[in-house]
Amino acid sequence: MTTEPVAEGIFKGRPRGLLKLFFKMPLYLHQIGIVWWIEKFTGAQWILITTTGRKSGKPRQVMVDVVDYDKEADTFFVEAAYGQRADWVRNIQA
Repeated sequence: MTTEPVAEGIFKGRPRGLLKLFFKMPLYLHQIGIVWWIEKFTGAQWILITTTGRKSGKPRQVMVDVVDYDKEADTFFVEAAYGQRADWVRNIQA
């Protein structure tokens, strides 16, 4: 599998409080079965990624934005807001 380098991301620090809740909202909506609501009204497309925690070994889930889809290669391109620092990216690398 070949991947292009991931950018450093657009956020410098981790979100806290209401901003953290806002970013987790797609995952919560997926868990209760209505993530389609966001997709329908905002035009956003999401993918659920489940990884194994690199320290805990527990399953971890995150919803990520689909940036592009290559139908010929059946490949989704997603956005990591924290770039290489994103926990899900680091879990996959581990």
